[in-house]
This record gives sequence, C-alpha cells and structure tokens, in this order.
Amino acid sequence: MLLLVWLLLIIIVIIIIIAVFVFFFFFFFLWFTSSFFQVTTSKTPCAFAATHLTLAPGASATVTSVYGRAVTEEQYAIIKNRVTEVLDLPAH
Repeated sequence: MLLLVWLLLIIIVIIIIIAVFVFFFFFFFLWFTSSFFQVTTSKTPCAFAATHLTLAPGASATVTSVYGRAVTEEQYAIIKNRVTEVLDLPAH
C-alpha cells in the first residue's frame, strides 16, 4: 500500500513538472516568435496618411511623412517639434 502511495505521489510530481515546463515553453515561445505582446495601437492607425489638396494650375505641394516611435506623450511632443523645425513645416 505504501508503495502505491509513493508511486502515485511520484506520478503527480512528474505531471506537475511536465505541466510547468509546457506552460513556460509555450509562454516563451509566444513571447519570442509571435505578435503576442506586440503593440498594435498608436496615435495614428497606420504609417500612411491621406490628404486632399486643391491646387491652382501650375501650383505644387509637398506632402511629408515622418516615421518613428515615441515611448511617452512628452517624447512624442519633443520629436514632433524638432521634426517640424528641421523640415521647416507649419506647426499643427
């Protein structure tokens, strides 16, 4: 009887060890190989923007796109102001 209890205890421990291993394996597998933790939202929903311009005959316009990443709102404001200065864009 004591042997059966020990055998059952060993089986339970082995099942727990396998379950923990499988959980961590799949957790880290998802972490490193997929978009499981990818940030998918931003200030704008995509990297492209649309605009509508009405130009007089012979007139021209320039549409400028800047791509990047800012971690905080404050960092975004600093980068936006600096890019606006460097590219000599009208402030928005």
